[in-house]
Amino acid sequence: MPETPNIKSRELPEAPRDTRPAPVAYAELDVTTNFSFLRGASHPDEMVFRAAELGYRAVAITDRNSLAGVVRAHDAVRQVRDQGGVPPRLVIGARLTLADGPDVLVWPTDRAAYGRLCRLLTAGKRRAEKGECLLYLQDLLDHQEGMLAAVVGDTEGIGCWGSGAGNATKHFASPASHILLPTPDTLSFPSLRLVRPALAVLRDAFGDRLSLAAAAHYGPDDVTRLSRLADLAKCFDTPLLATNHVHYHDAARRELQDVLTCVRHLCTIDQAGYRLFPNGERYLKPPDTMARAFVDYSAAIARGLEIAERCAFSLDQLKYEYPDEVVPAGVTAIEHLRRLAYAGAVERYGGAAEGIGYRVSGIGQTDSTVSAPDTLHPIPHTLSPDALSALIPP
Repeated sequence: MPETPNIKSRELPEAPRDTRPAPVAYAELDVTTNFSFLRGASHPDEMVFRAAELGYRAVAITDRNSLAGVVRAHDAVRQVRDQGGVPPRLVIGARLTLADGPDVLVWPTDRAAYGRLCRLLTAGKRRAEKGECLLYLQDLLDHQEGMLAAVVGDTEGIGCWGSGAGNATKHFASPASHILLPTPDTLSFPSLRLVRPALAVLRDAFGDRLSLAAAAHYGPDDVTRLSRLADLAKCFDTPLLATNHVHYHDAARRELQDVLTCVRHLCTIDQAGYRLFPNGERYLKPPDTMARAFVDYSAAIARGLEIAERCAFSLDQLKYEYPDEVVPAGVTAIEHLRRLAYAGAVERYGGAAEGIGYRVSGIGQTDSTVSAPDTLHPIPHTLSPDALSALIPP
């Protein structure tokens, strides 16, 4: 019988055809997708397809304490290429919500840095309740090697410190105890006051790998706000980075994003108030529009392109690697398997195992069907505790 159609499944969008880079170069490095639960209002593939249509040079998926969306974005890049287009470079990243500091965007530059980012996120999720992530500034400092980072300089990125793990205390306990931390009482002050302490510490650790992210959202006083962020960046000798804090690929998704915010806060649209973004500007805009928004800070646009070029890591570099702790140091997997097999045969069959032992010890010289895995990957899996039980007598 045919299966009942899944009414919740969406119709996958088609990749755009024959896309080309826009005359104005721009890279958007702050993109929140629907893999940031109840925050992003567009799928990763929609973000990549729209970025390709607009001619972006690069786009980064930076979901909240997660790398979950980058796989679908990676596949979307492949689809654009298959359609004969020039896809934007996909930059792998994440938005870290620190319990004792502002949000920080991070992008690994190579395979090793990607591994460190994965371990960092794992540590944060292990110490928090399911669905949450508890990270401190010191955690980032401990895993920063090989990563580029940008402190989020806008108030909306840092207005709820500690909310990720239900931390509502007045004074935050941080492993990085040498940092002078503000309390929620200071949230009524300009965001620069909140960013400054973390920026000072991260600048010492990251050096030229650190930026200060800024967005132009047509707020009540963008000119003054961007000017102050630029002054702060200059004070700490940290480049300004232009972003649009993207939460949906098209302006039409603004209403959906508002609904998601209401669901997250368990309120109606009439009750949401300042929980909602003040306008509908957080979508992927044409590169020339972004250039006009940062006309007085063209270096901030260039900084995004530089970061994208420095991030050489791609998911294509990943392959499955079975943990090697099942094999003793200095011994290959096939050698260890031979020894275990021979020892099991002797223990099970005693003196009658002489012939068996000869054949087992000769693996690799006489039996090509068994020697083949010497260059393949299944051997470590064969050495797993459950699989080894077949070699050990009861």
